[in-house]
Amino acid sequence: MWNGAIVTAVLLLTVILLLTKKASLGWIGLLIPSVLSAFGILSANDAFAGLADKSMFVFVGAFVISEAFFKVGLAKKLGDSLGKKLKNIRNESLILLFLCLMTASMSAFMSSLGVQVAMLSLMLALGASLQVSRTRIMMAIGYSATIGGMMTLVGTPLNMVGKAAYEDAVPGGFMGVFEITLIALPVGLAMILYFCFIGSRSLPDHRFIPQTGNENRTAGRETGEENRRDQLITVGSFFLFLILIVLDGNTVISASAAGALVLLIIGGTKILSVKEMVLSIRWDILMFIMGIQALGKGIAGAGLDTLLSEQTAVLFGNGIPDRLLIGMVFLVVAVVTQFLNNTGTFGVVLPFVLMLASTFHVNLKPVMFTAMVAASSSFALPIAAPTYPMLAEEGNIRFRDWVIQGLPLVGIGLAGCVIGIPLLWPL
Repeated sequence: MWNGAIVTAVLLLTVILLLTKKASLGWIGLLIPSVLSAFGILSANDAFAGLADKSMFVFVGAFVISEAFFKVGLAKKLGDSLGKKLKNIRNESLILLFLCLMTASMSAFMSSLGVQVAMLSLMLALGASLQVSRTRIMMAIGYSATIGGMMTLVGTPLNMVGKAAYEDAVPGGFMGVFEITLIALPVGLAMILYFCFIGSRSLPDHRFIPQTGNENRTAGRETGEENRRDQLITVGSFFLFLILIVLDGNTVISASAAGALVLLIIGGTKILSVKEMVLSIRWDILMFIMGIQALGKGIAGAGLDTLLSEQTAVLFGNGIPDRLLIGMVFLVVAVVTQFLNNTGTFGVVLPFVLMLASTFHVNLKPVMFTAMVAASSSFALPIAAPTYPMLAEEGNIRFRDWVIQGLPLVGIGLAGCVIGIPLLWPL
């Protein structure tokens, strides 16, 4: 009980500090593990383990690659090229739609984290040339990559966890890779269309600042052969980085090692000095990500996730209409996923999902698909996904922007599941 009260207080304080902007992201990130370890809720190793997490090198690699794009003059060159391709598109909503569909398509088959990191690097290089709101573009990257991940069973690890759990719980049961696409595709497209043509209009119009006059980012240090060499190395490093992230776990080099490899290549070829690489890394964002990971561990360690599942199960009672069951499952999972990463959320609520299906003697597949879509609906808080803080900082996205934009997307997911899932997979 005491541990739960402390974790709840830390969670509320984090939300208040983010809302009021009374503290920096880095300070909040240090506060969370410090408090949790001081009160013995987490060991010091567990509380601060996030800073040594393998995913951190993915972020570090993205920052360094982005800096290299500016240093060798690729930012202007790529921006001019994409600007020409999009020169006939004057409507910002259509530009956002193009970028969202491209990002979601990649995320349906690739690591959503990798796609977000790669698109962030690209947009930092192209943003000023596109002449669109960086707030809207950064939020579009985060949302569309998350939406794309829910569309296939290989798009996000949580879907693979759900597939394995379902086939283990149901003898002879099978989930096809594209089976969830029947519900996730229309729901995801509705989310993207809403954001691009309705939701994004209420976001601030913060423009990308052209990277000129910055002592750490120049248009290109040399002309001629040396600069072309540096550009080729930078482009090659970017694609190598992207490929290794996408194939994480299927190659000798992991995604985290790919980030370190980028540092070795960019530094070894003297495209960036060690000092320039260190200055290019957003340490405050890495600290905040560490803090959020510690908060997720604290929530699970204090048993708050289990308490939520138990109390919600009590509310169900005996017997419940199919669509109400789907709606309640979605809401419970969707609420939890705003505070934990979606894969972690699914691990937390999976026993709850299995228990409900067993208690009410219903088909497990539609309940599992509902939980999958809900666990991916992490749109309403900037702490719901590891990359959201980074996107928020680069796009100057306010805490309330996530809430205002994310809640309607969660509502679309809820409506789509309540209406569509019982029709596609009767309970």
